[in-house]
Amino acid sequence: MRCCDCWRMFQSDVQELKDELDEHWPSLVKKRSSFMFWKEEWEKHGACAACVEGMNSPLRYFQICLKLRAQFDFHKLRRCAASWLLFWATDMRSSVSQTMRVVRSGFR
Repeated sequence: MRCCDCWRMFQSDVQELKDELDEHWPSLVKKRSSFMFWKEEWEKHGACAACVEGMNSPLRYFQICLKLRAQFDFHKLRRCAASWLLFWATDMRSSVSQTMRVVRSGFR
């Protein structure tokens, strides 16, 4: 779903960020250039954010994204989330097992 097609993105829009984007936001699909990936990200997310003052261009959008990336340790957040999910799944499995034992004992 595209939010707005009103602001097209060109390579020149992000040229000054190219090295940083290549390092921190590369395309992981070999047949798609990094620019095409960034353009797709802009069309999906950035064009919607463009309604917010201060994010109203591809350059500003990617500058802010890179700044947020530098500000937050997303790898650490992801590890914490994975640990929480593992804990939740283990706890849920234990609860289901306990419930099943109670149910089975009631039918004997």
